[in-house]
Amino acid sequence: MSRSNPLRILLPVAALFTFAGCQAAADLLLEPAPTDPYDGFEGTYPELGVSTESDLGPKEKRLLDVHTELLREKLRIEEANRELRAKNQDLQHQLDAMTKNYETERGERAVHESNLQRVRQDLQEREAMILALRIEKAKAEQQALLLEIDLAEASLRTANPRGAEATAMPPAGR
Repeated sequence: MSRSNPLRILLPVAALFTFAGCQAAADLLLEPAPTDPYDGFEGTYPELGVSTESDLGPKEKRLLDVHTELLREKLRIEEANRELRAKNQDLQHQLDAMTKNYETERGERAVHESNLQRVRQDLQEREAMILALRIEKAKAEQQALLLEIDLAEASLRTANPRGAEATAMPPAGR
């Protein structure tokens, strides 16, 4: 029996490990396939951090997906919030401008209404004066007619002192 040299047994084992190590090093130089589940990529787009089921497990992967979706939803809501705040601020500025215009128009309307009230009062005073003058005119005309009647009667008396009764017409039945 010959004793085998331990170096002879060790040499093939060392060569096997070296060859296996070289094969693993060669794999690192090549890019992994896009569908490789151990790569950390889905398709051709990388995701942030480690997120494959083989690294996390199915429950953790689901939690990570839910968390990622909630972060996206939060960003979407924050963007909508910013837009709504900007729109609200714009509407607030419009409301302020409209309120200022309303107050200005309200003041102008009050001035116009007071002017209208003053004009109506002047009109009523003038109508009252016109009515009073018409009454005075009617009284003056009545006075003038009464004076004419008196003058006519006086001229008839002077022209016929006793004939005022004789010239009167007799009653219809006599």
